[in-house]
Amino acid sequence: EFVGIVAGHAGKCQNIAAMHVHHHHPARLVAQSLRHVFLQLGIATTLIQTLLTGIIGALALAFGLSFGIGGKDVASDILRRMKDEMKR
Repeated sequence: EFVGIVAGHAGKCQNIAAMHVHHHHPARLVAQSLRHVFLQLGIATTLIQTLLTGIIGALALAFGLSFGIGGKDVASDILRRMKDEMKR
């Protein structure tokens, strides 16, 4: 209910940044709201921070691996062309 209230107010707001977050990043709004709730309550702040850092790290690793594996063929073609040009 809290997130719905915040999202509703952000949607009605005239602030460009609030409207952007409301329309494009609802999951981030939920995550930030929960983070601030836990920080205000003093509930395992170190644990929450560690978990958020781990999630961000896992996403970065997943993106890097998918980009690397997906670009493997392109990189192979570029290196093959460079090698062929050096032989000439």
